[in-house]
This record gives sequence, C-alpha cells and structure tokens, in this order.
Amino acid sequence: MPTTTRAIRVFISSTFSDLKAERNALQERVFPCLKHYCQHQKKG
Repeated sequence: MPTTTRAIRVFISSTFSDLKAERNALQERVFPCLKHYCQHQKKG
C-alpha cells in the first residue's frame, strides 16, 4: 500500500530586517515543536 505524506508549508514574507526576531523564534522554537507534535500524533 502506498504511503501518503501530508505537508504544511509556511511562507513568511518580509524584508531582510523586518520581523527578524519573529522569524528566528519560529525557526528555533515554534517549528521544531510543531514538527515533534505532528510526528507523534496517531494516524488514522
């Protein structure tokens, strides 16, 4: 049986210096937690 993969893509648009702290927080804290959460959800 083929394996299906779900993907969620997040696009953040700003200038290089705008929202730098927010982008860093997303990359360093939010996205890793979200990835961990999604990987440990029951499939079904």
